Amino acid sequence: MKDLLINGTRFLTTDEIADATLDYASMLTQFHLVDTIRFPAVVEGTASQTAVAVGVGAHIVVIDAPDVIPIRLRGADEAAEIIRSQRANRADPWAGRGVAAG
Repeated sequence: MKDLLINGTRFLTTDEIADATLDYASMLTQFHLVDTIRFPAVVEGTASQTAVAVGVGAHIVVIDAPDVIPIRLRGADEAAEIIRSQRANRADPWAGRGVAAG
């Protein structure tokens, strides 16, 4: 589990979601873009579905969290895969727009 801090809000989530979020946000920032991601997390002690805008302007920190509670976040594997897919689909946001990246 990892703590994913986004603009001061703490989300306890899986390693895969935290890592995918950080990678995607980094890529978005390079292209000066923002996107919304959705994932399961524990927020203030409650398991919830979360929607967060990441990219330019989002301050993100990932911290290893001790596995003090055995928790299974429903849909976590799917959410990590969706975030990775979003990153793959936006890796070249200028493709197909007649503009060369770079």
